[in-house]
Amino acid sequence: MKLSYGRTQEDFKNTFRISLVLLICIFLVLATRIWHLQIYNGEKWFAFSEANRIKLKKIPAIRGRIFDRDQTLIAQSRPAFDLLMVPNKSGDNKNVAIQKIVDLISWDMEEASQAFESEKHPNLNRSFVLKKNLARSEVATIKANLARLAGFSIKTVPTRTYQFPDAASHVLGRMGEIDAKSFETFSEGEKNQYPLGTFWGVSGVEKKYEPALRGKWGMRPVLEDVWGREKELPSTNDLLSVFKEKKAIKGSDIHLTIDLELQILASELLEGKKGALVALDPRSGEILALESKPSFISEYFVRGVDRAYWKSLIENPDKPLYNRAIQSAYPPASTFKAVTAMAGLSEGVIGTEEKVYCPGHYQIGRERKRCWKRRGHGAVDLIQAIAQSCDVYFYEVSKRLGIEKLAMNTRRLGFGQRTGIDFAHEAKGLVPDQAWKTSVYNEKWMGGETLSVGIGQGAMLVTPLQLAVGYAALVNGGVLLKPQILKEMKQPDGKPLTPFQRQEKAKVSLSPSVIEPIRAGLEAVVQKKGGTAFWHANSSLVNIAGKTGTAQVVALSSKKDIKDHAWFIGYAPSDDPEIMVSVIIEHGEHGSSGASPLVKKIIEAYWRGKS
Repeated sequence: MKLSYGRTQEDFKNTFRISLVLLICIFLVLATRIWHLQIYNGEKWFAFSEANRIKLKKIPAIRGRIFDRDQTLIAQSRPAFDLLMVPNKSGDNKNVAIQKIVDLISWDMEEASQAFESEKHPNLNRSFVLKKNLARSEVATIKANLARLAGFSIKTVPTRTYQFPDAASHVLGRMGEIDAKSFETFSEGEKNQYPLGTFWGVSGVEKKYEPALRGKWGMRPVLEDVWGREKELPSTNDLLSVFKEKKAIKGSDIHLTIDLELQILASELLEGKKGALVALDPRSGEILALESKPSFISEYFVRGVDRAYWKSLIENPDKPLYNRAIQSAYPPASTFKAVTAMAGLSEGVIGTEEKVYCPGHYQIGRERKRCWKRRGHGAVDLIQAIAQSCDVYFYEVSKRLGIEKLAMNTRRLGFGQRTGIDFAHEAKGLVPDQAWKTSVYNEKWMGGETLSVGIGQGAMLVTPLQLAVGYAALVNGGVLLKPQILKEMKQPDGKPLTPFQRQEKAKVSLSPSVIEPIRAGLEAVVQKKGGTAFWHANSSLVNIAGKTGTAQVVALSSKKDIKDHAWFIGYAPSDDPEIMVSVIIEHGEHGSSGASPLVKKIIEAYWRGKS
């Protein structure tokens, strides 16, 4: 029997079977997709759906504190309050929304509008900081009116505060905001710890120990209502692990080797001057004070530096951001004569008892080099030459040594290389020799240049820190120490992490026959009449030894009224040194009057602190 249109019953059965198979296939595909979405990727999509109603709020960690060697607090974190705004959640146009805030906290409308235009995020659904550092009264007023302030919220952020803002700025360093350029270079882990716009250390101790100080950010899940207001979740136990609260972990505390009283005194002594002061323990290498002036106020950077203040810093010809203690290299002048004496005695070119006659000048070829004392010192031995700072004596020693032996012995004390201090970039200084002159000028070294280097002039350059470290090796028996500023690091629970350990860079072979006469000469500089620092550095509290220096800024024949730099390097007690102090005052004229009184005051303050 045939059906209509010429199709048989068997045809309909085949069509039915094919349709059934297709339906079954479609059903299996749908069932598989549902299984894939609901079961295989169920957790993923559950998290996605939760993210539409739950926001993960990052909780910044409290930054670790900074203390001095005697547990005196130097820097800590305090809460600051910012006003956040999400434009597309404000419900009103921009001006109406901002006007509500302006009326509440008596903020200037023009200033508020400028803040909106300069700070708003390109994505108007993203929050941005409209106003930083709200007063507590402003915070209370805004929170009381949040119900009618759609799109606004208060954010609490920890910010840095420094207990003594005028001291130790270059040691502590400064904070800076992480910009988009820096953020793009971060790894994913770093991006989680350093969200765009947060602050981190960019110089000094704040930068060097940033990983320890910063701590670890936490996370807190919050609900947002339709007005963008946050609501606390009653419980997070039933949420996925990614949405569970993670507490922020406080940063480690840093204890510095700095003696805060000495640091503050150094800051006061250098106020109004251009220069630097370094005090260290020559037995261990611990930095007791390190100050550079002019300086800056670290606290002005903790939430973003004011443009006018930043401009005043970078345009200041005196370079207040520059750490003169470690980044500026100067001719060491007569402070270098102790190094020349060490080289002469070590190489056997001069004896302790040998005397050199000083008529006030020294002839080398056609050149006549003068002594600072025009009428001369007469016949002087090594101790007298150091005490009276006789140029002619050290011209003779330098000539006998030659530049290669002088340079080699100079480098033994760490000059011409970085000291390795643990918190900043530092200058290498310069120890010139024939190889240096060939590479720089492609010229032959001249004998007169050796004489200039021998009294710390010419191309010879040192930093105040290098001078202190080099002298420490001279008086501590020949141990070249790495200067350190970290005394100890402690976990938030107070558990010690890294206690201080003395680090020796090298041991310089210096026999007592070399060290003792040099120390006797340095002692005579301060404690005997005729010594160049007798009237300005001699103390009734403790025996001080040291060396003055006057670094020429321009040639003696110059008519320009530019004063020379004043140096003094001193230590005490002279027979068993506990403190070494290096000072340079730019354009301070003479080391005896311009720098040695500052060293005396630092050493006496240290000595009083011991009693």
